[in-house]
Amino acid sequence: GQANALGNIGIIYSGYSGYSDQGKLDEALTFHQEALAIFKKIGNPLGQANALANIGVVYRNQDKLDEAVRITKSVLEIDSTKASAYYNLGCLYSLLDSTGKAIDYISRGRKYFSEKLIQNSRTDSDSDNIRDDPRFKKILYGEDITLKN
Repeated sequence: GQANALGNIGIIYSGYSGYSDQGKLDEALTFHQEALAIFKKIGNPLGQANALANIGVVYRNQDKLDEAVRITKSVLEIDSTKASAYYNLGCLYSLLDSTGKAIDYISRGRKYFSEKLIQNSRTDSDSDNIRDDPRFKKILYGEDITLKN
């Protein structure tokens, strides 16, 4: 319904589709917040989780990383199986140079990750800080990397 439509407009404004620039992020945030309010009103927890996940992405794109972490953690309080929330938290902590937390979220969410998400992780710049970490490679790709002296 209306909440989904608002969320979809927000996604376009967020730049997911490559059609946006930074100037549209405030508008994207407004659309996602309106969708969240509707999902709360009608009692749709999965819709709420999706709207919150999208809000977290907007905050990440605005370089409001601490706010993005806070919002994305709230997604897992609603839906503890949401793969994108685990992955996004891993990336956010990577951007915050908190490798241990990044690896922890990637590890905890791995069982929910699709092959597409795993493939995207190979080039996602948000995970650049942890991509060469042997734990990251083992968790996502099954590569057993032994460090040599």
